[in-house]
Amino acid sequence: MASLARIHALDHSGERIDIDTAKNKTTVLIFISAQCPCSDSHIEEIKRLKKKYSNVKFYGVHSNYTESKSVAIEYFKSKKINFPIIHDSESSLAKKLGALKTPHAYILQAQGNIVYRGGVTNRSNALNATKFYLDSALLDIKENRMPRTPMRKTLGCYIALKD
Repeated sequence: MASLARIHALDHSGERIDIDTAKNKTTVLIFISAQCPCSDSHIEEIKRLKKKYSNVKFYGVHSNYTESKSVAIEYFKSKKINFPIIHDSESSLAKKLGALKTPHAYILQAQGNIVYRGGVTNRSNALNATKFYLDSALLDIKENRMPRTPMRKTLGCYIALKD
């Protein structure tokens, strides 16, 4: 799989976010949207995973250029997101990783090696999920093994990428 050792980005307030995967043992990037019902239904599950895997660094990535910054900021505040949100205004991170839908999760390990990419669950609405893909992949890592299934289908709304 691909590698992404360093990420330099801004959050919605313009603060710099620097992710160095050489320093973080495990990093999760999750593409989320302020207006996608599929993404919205997964927010509580993602927040639960952030608490469950407290040693893992979680980052949300907002790449939909059609969603205004003010709408996104208000939405993420209202959801009480417990991890930083990268404002990917040029869709560069989404394009680099090949993220097409929300929610779309990536797990990076040391030196930015992508060891998992795909959905958070097996349903577009998390309330109907019967399989929890991201949780399973993180549990594998916690138990010192590579995710048994490194890629899963992503269900959700398409990310409006900037040309």
